[in-house]
Amino acid sequence: MNWKANLFRLRESLLAVPAPIRILAIGVFINSAGGAMVWPLTTIYVNQVLGKSLTMAGFISLLQSGSNLIGQVVGGHLFDRFGGRRVLLGGLWTSAALVTLIGINQTWHVYAPAIVAAGFSNAFFWGPLNAYITELWPEGGRQGFNYLYVVRNLGMAMGASLGGTVASYSFRLVFFVNAITLIVYSAILWAGVKPPHAKPTYQNYEARPGERAELTMPKGHQVLLAAMFAGNFLAWTAYSQWSSTVSVYMKTHGYSLAQYGLLWTANGVFIFALQPILSLLVRYVAPRYGSQMTLGTILYMGAFSLVMTARSYPWYILAMAVMTQGEILIAPALPAAVAELAPPGRRGFYQGFLESMASGGRMLGPLVGGVMYDHWGPSILWPVLIGIAGLSSIAYSTYARFARRLKPAVVSPSL
Repeated sequence: MNWKANLFRLRESLLAVPAPIRILAIGVFINSAGGAMVWPLTTIYVNQVLGKSLTMAGFISLLQSGSNLIGQVVGGHLFDRFGGRRVLLGGLWTSAALVTLIGINQTWHVYAPAIVAAGFSNAFFWGPLNAYITELWPEGGRQGFNYLYVVRNLGMAMGASLGGTVASYSFRLVFFVNAITLIVYSAILWAGVKPPHAKPTYQNYEARPGERAELTMPKGHQVLLAAMFAGNFLAWTAYSQWSSTVSVYMKTHGYSLAQYGLLWTANGVFIFALQPILSLLVRYVAPRYGSQMTLGTILYMGAFSLVMTARSYPWYILAMAVMTQGEILIAPALPAAVAELAPPGRRGFYQGFLESMASGGRMLGPLVGGVMYDHWGPSILWPVLIGIAGLSSIAYSTYARFARRLKPAVVSPSL
């Protein structure tokens, strides 16, 4: 009877999601699948199709991440001024045009500036998405963020598994398929998701000076946001090693690229399969956002400890499972907490800044990990990564401690 009860609870939770969020999720799934067909193959494309070195591929990837970081902040600010729907559509259309251009003209002089520009425009439809979820479902808490997070990762898992097959026929086709998914996402957003009638945008407050106080933030909120931003940057600095140094480490121990790639397939499966455990942890162990984030980074520390002591392939699968459980604790809690703390007219900016910290960690992490791996080896790298995750845990626990001290009128009890 347990499985019937679980299915009933799953059905009830899905029905509780508002229609605009469910429609948006369809677009997110399609688009994330299209994007995941491209990004795992970019280094191979630059090296084998465009004939550039791996160093140059890494440099362009760094520039793309940098432009994405800037785009997160700019996109969040534009969200506050013009509203979520316009910003998301503008980013989708721009990215579709850039990806199409790359597919048509497969030369380095077109690819390099276009892919860097795409890093900027991609931020316009991923970064402000969290603020848009708050607009569409303000009472949803972490539910809306978790719902789209799971859908997005399921799409990424499907896209990553199909990308290699499509690329074996034509790399040009990979970019065209990605462009199509961007257009489909924009069509779904345009036709199926209508913006709320009353949007607390920065532009509205500019027009009514009497409400300027809504754009200010109490000092307590500033401390909480700073702690979350620092924790997010440090957590992503550590997490990014799974796409950089962990692959090298596994290869030196005799594991194939296929076995490494299977870890990311497992990641996508775990994100969905571990949701029941997530519900239990949120209900009984870590009911507040701060405790969820802190527990998540402690699990990161455990995952790197397992990698450091791995003696066979199942250890890596277990490490990925532990890491994924930490990830699904942190990922929805962060934007939900920011949504409750940020002034209504500045939610886009602060959600964008949160995402920019993640982009910064993804930029710095592989560089720091690569330098440490080359100069001091994995025996030093893994303890350092455990320490970085530990610092992230301290930042999140600082958030949790300050959140408990603030009055309920200043910070929601759900924090």
